[in-house]
Amino acid sequence: MTAVDFLSRYDIDFAHSLDQKGLGTVYTAFEKESGIQYAIKVIELHPLFDKGELLERYNFAASLSHASLLEYKECRRFPNEESVQHFVIMPYVKEGTLADNMEELGFEEKCEILEKVLQGLAYLHENKSSWQLLRSDHILLANSENGIDPKFINYGAKELLNKAFFTNYEYLAPEQLIEQTETFNSTATDIWAFAVLAFEMFTGVLPFGRKSVQHPNKKIMDRIIQNEVSQLFDKIPSTYTEIIKSCLVADLDARPTAVQILETLKQEKPSRPTAKQKESGILQTLEKMGESHNPETEEKGILPFLNRKIKRKASKPISLWEPILWILFAIVAGYILSKL
Repeated sequence: MTAVDFLSRYDIDFAHSLDQKGLGTVYTAFEKESGIQYAIKVIELHPLFDKGELLERYNFAASLSHASLLEYKECRRFPNEESVQHFVIMPYVKEGTLADNMEELGFEEKCEILEKVLQGLAYLHENKSSWQLLRSDHILLANSENGIDPKFINYGAKELLNKAFFTNYEYLAPEQLIEQTETFNSTATDIWAFAVLAFEMFTGVLPFGRKSVQHPNKKIMDRIIQNEVSQLFDKIPSTYTEIIKSCLVADLDARPTAVQILETLKQEKPSRPTAKQKESGILQTLEKMGESHNPETEEKGILPFLNRKIKRKASKPISLWEPILWILFAIVAGYILSKL
């Protein structure tokens, strides 16, 4: 079967892409025989960069089955002299990605999604596999009887992925950036990315910065390697604060497993940060910015910079000669003006 024969089975909307990144573009496609709508990912690589590893990875991913994994219906590879074309057929999820919907989610929904992501990671790791591409825009959200189900895409890696696969570094662990193959542990790498995801979901901010013109990959990479985490933990439940801090460490062996994190959440359910915790976090941030406060004079519920008074300098005592001189000056000035 040729690529043309394969594609003739689908009506594909090549004019509008659902997702376009460094590796592949996703389109909507209707299977002509059944009329069912699918998503089709099209990947084209130079022959020097593909010897069948990508197809092997997708075929392995297609053999896995879990509620948190978006199943792959069919994977095809068509090599020729100029390029190697890959086509991956998967269900179409109309709700979009977690990144698209994050701001609309409530606190309980975020906690539920994070637990389901952990369950999916535990399944992958149990099956000697990893994700390495965990990101909020690599998680689709699907409505089901059990609420909102996260669906992983681009999963199934068994070895360290080349850094060339990544268009940005926001979720990458230090060992991915320096391509540390000797002690590489793909499951620990996924745990680092999970902590980044949890941080983003509760704060709306990425712990090492979001890629932009002013904040390029190089700056993000430096912050990750130096472990310069944004101090916004006041917005994160205390349970997850400890989990995130235990995951964002350079020592791969020190990071907890997905199963261990699930056990922690089972013992201590996350609760919303209290107003006192949030205020404490703001005060800590102010102190780091050079602000200070006096707890003894601080009124309850009022931040120190709102409770601060402007102090005026004490006035000097007025001498007896000052009013006399002003009166004489006024008389002389009046006399001169009357003669003009």
